[in-house]
Amino acid sequence: MFLRLGDDRVHNVRNQTEPIPGSLLRGPVTLALFLAIFVGLSVGLLGAGGSLLAVPILKYAAHLSTQQAVATSLVTVGSVSALGVVFAAKDGRVHFRLGLAFASMTIVGTWVGVQIAALLQETVQLSLFVLILLFAIYRMLKKRLRPEEQESQQSSHRGIAALKALVVGILTGLVGVGGGFLIVPALVTLFGLPMKQATGTSLVVIVFSSCMGVLGYSSVVTFDWLFSLKFCAMAALGLMLGFQLSKRMSGQRLSDVFVAVLIGVCTFILSQELF
Repeated sequence: MFLRLGDDRVHNVRNQTEPIPGSLLRGPVTLALFLAIFVGLSVGLLGAGGSLLAVPILKYAAHLSTQQAVATSLVTVGSVSALGVVFAAKDGRVHFRLGLAFASMTIVGTWVGVQIAALLQETVQLSLFVLILLFAIYRMLKKRLRPEEQESQQSSHRGIAALKALVVGILTGLVGVGGGFLIVPALVTLFGLPMKQATGTSLVVIVFSSCMGVLGYSSVVTFDWLFSLKFCAMAALGLMLGFQLSKRMSGQRLSDVFVAVLIGVCTFILSQELF
């Protein structure tokens, strides 16, 4: 494992049941709440990426453990996505029946992911998050450099897309990643949805998988619900801002900015854990 295995913060997730000390939140809470805006901004602009930003913010700005950061990110992204569904539905970008069908597969995977996470050490869980972060960067860069290849792959492979739903659920349970960057192409492939409708429908899937994840983590970590509520409120503000900006900015430009942000986040995490 490439992260610090000797860190004294390594714990089994089942031991992470103590309340979050208030002294840890008094200083960093303002910064963490401010950064929560960017979590909602990401969901509003791209329909994805909320958890990829939320987990590092909660861990390094709010000083939560990895397990607590994952659990709280699920509360945040689930809540923000629920609000996003309302906005997207008004624009006719949500296919509820297909979204629920896809969600029925992801929630099974989410439950499995939470059970696996309960057996992992903190550094292992954080390492998995970094790997997924790197994969998300790779996927977005590949789409940027070879868009024609992406289009050619959106034809069949329905069985693979169904399996992807389970994988997305497992990732949600393991590291709190809602998987919007995986759900959207899977919806296009599996159900043939247009890209804009797939983006809106993916929010339905994220809501249900996040709810399952929160339910699973509630038995192994202690939530600070007041802090979570404030974090969600700031993320919701970012979501509304993101929806407004998305009408003025091109999708490719938004994607390029987001990739740059993810590279910065990944570099920061590695610098914190390796040095």
